[in-house]
Amino acid sequence: MRYRLLPLLPLAGAAAVVAAAVLGGAGPRLWWTSEVSAQLASVACCLAAAAAFGRGDYMLRAWTLTALGNLLPALNRLTAGPDASWWLARIAGRPWLDLALSTLVNGFSIAGALYFVGAFWRSGLSLPGSRGRQAAVIGGAIGVALLLGAPVLYFSVQDVLGGGLAEGIPEAIGILGDVVAFSLVAPLFRIALEFRGGVLQWPWGLLAASNLGWLTYDVVALVSRRAGSAGPARLACEVVVVMTYLCAGAAGLAHRWAISGSGEARSAAPAPSAG
Repeated sequence: MRYRLLPLLPLAGAAAVVAAAVLGGAGPRLWWTSEVSAQLASVACCLAAAAAFGRGDYMLRAWTLTALGNLLPALNRLTAGPDASWWLARIAGRPWLDLALSTLVNGFSIAGALYFVGAFWRSGLSLPGSRGRQAAVIGGAIGVALLLGAPVLYFSVQDVLGGGLAEGIPEAIGILGDVVAFSLVAPLFRIALEFRGGVLQWPWGLLAASNLGWLTYDVVALVSRRAGSAGPARLACEVVVVMTYLCAGAAGLAHRWAISGSGEARSAAPAPSAG
């Protein structure tokens, strides 16, 4: 089944980055090329998913917001060039711009996650099991998010207290956004698992993997900074970034196929859509 090929997309992206770094040498131009390519691929796939839904549909909004959250960093990288900072360009004397853009990017991500959750509840689906089991699933997702995000947030707060406001505050906002988005989306995958053998488990599983990827990136980026942002640590950062964007793109493709495909998709489970 073609859905089983989708996890190969982020794996292939990661392999391409590693191969390019080994064969051609790591550096800003490679990081720029790999990030922009993954970002634009993710945006295209998310927009393709959005296009599968009708006007006013919850899922149209969810995928559009997800696409916008990936598009802003791509536009920044395209306009700033390979020699700018990893994410939003730091314009001399204008740290507020970095803060505003960081807040906007994370706002799109959280809003998209809220729409995904809202679509599930409006479709009549719910977490399986007793209320205690449901609370355990949600609590587990929040626990994983805090376990990964809390240490990085701690060091970001330390930077802010130490006077590094221009970098510390946008980073802290990004970490909080990653924690909230994963906590919202991860339980949806638990619902999708109830449709074993169906196709809806693919978009939600890959979407949860993408959100988990951002939390993983926060941790790896912290290690990279402590290691001087060079060598294997920096390569690991780029691999995680590429895989995270491509997981979101693969999730979009999976949902596009599930909605616009044959009766196989529609018979697996009701589409999580507000219609």
